[in-house]
Amino acid sequence: MAKKYDVIVIGAGPGGLTAGLYASRADLSVLILDRGIYGGQMNNTAEVENYPGFESILGPDLAEKMYQGAIRFGAEYAYGSVEKVEVNGDLKQVITDSETYEAPVVIIATGSQYRKLGVEG
Repeated sequence: MAKKYDVIVIGAGPGGLTAGLYASRADLSVLILDRGIYGGQMNNTAEVENYPGFESILGPDLAEKMYQGAIRFGAEYAYGSVEKVEVNGDLKQVITDSETYEAPVVIIATGSQYRKLGVEG
């Protein structure tokens, strides 16, 4: 049986955490899914100097603050690699490697990843 939410956010980088924060503040049940640690590439950034409200902050510290902000209003975080999303009428099923979730709204905030050039050296 699928776990049900009002909103499922796929991706826990800055965009996904922000979406989770605003949806949970609106008193919606929210699940934030990611296949890695929350914060995305911020965790690989030594110093962030262009985020509003902070003159300078370490990437992992900003990721933690954004995560705590979303969770504070009731959003849930789960680890999972999304295999597919199926649309069944008004509901969307998000199927991961270990669970199935349902919601009328799915926000895809998967961010980006580094691309390798594909040459030696």
